[in-house]
Amino acid sequence: MKKFVPAAAPLGAQNVVTVTASFTYTNASPALATTHTRTDTTTVGDSALRLQKAVDKAQALPGELLTYTITYTNTSSRPLTSLIITDATPVFSTFDGVSCGAPPTGLTCTTPAAPTTAPPPGGTGPIIWGFTGSLLPGASSSVQFTVRVDS
Repeated sequence: MKKFVPAAAPLGAQNVVTVTASFTYTNASPALATTHTRTDTTTVGDSALRLQKAVDKAQALPGELLTYTITYTNTSSRPLTSLIITDATPVFSTFDGVSCGAPPTGLTCTTPAAPTTAPPPGGTGPIIWGFTGSLLPGASSSVQFTVRVDS
């Protein structure tokens, strides 16, 4: 899902989107199906951090790995400090690995030690990248995590 916030949107404006995914498992006896719904609320704020998330495959079979990349960019004219990026292991997958990538000059991220946390391999739960230092104006980099699709 991609969201666009118009430049004229007032501070505090919200956009609420509900996403539903339906799954039907073939060759299951008895037949199996499930539906999951998530609601995403975007609130317009005074933020200079742009986040963009992508996955390396459109489809994956059970047992295959998916790599998610979250790109972060400082779009302001001032340095950003106290940067924290949080995500979670997607449903129907287990955690495999995490990477801080190559943080830009002035910014430090360590993994798996604090301030970055993640579930153990084969587990599920939140993934949190903590950074020290400053993300300079115009600077950009990315973090990654890998999950294995459940069987």
